[in-house]
Amino acid sequence: MQKIRKHRFRTFSDYSKKFNPKTFSKVEMGSLTGSIAWNEKGPSIHVHGVATDDQFNAFGGHILSLHVGTGSMEVYVTLNDQKLDRKIEQPLNANVLQLNCKQ
Repeated sequence: MQKIRKHRFRTFSDYSKKFNPKTFSKVEMGSLTGSIAWNEKGPSIHVHGVATDDQFNAFGGHILSLHVGTGSMEVYVTLNDQKLDRKIEQPLNANVLQLNCKQ
């Protein structure tokens, strides 16, 4: 079990077209999922997560930062046989995973 000392999420607002960050403290991670890809600057990590508080309320979104307070955190990485790339796309200025989807 790990206790997260400080966790910062962000969610996207369709109305304002902006990301809204929020910081949570004293939560426990319930789930992490994402990808490690490459962009012109190097590795690009994109992770979503869900954390819960001591009342079992759940909070989730894009993870901006995460600080493990007590215990440890286990992270498993699955390797792909192809390199994953990300590229900035407009109009949102988003760092989008580039997938070669052949039909």
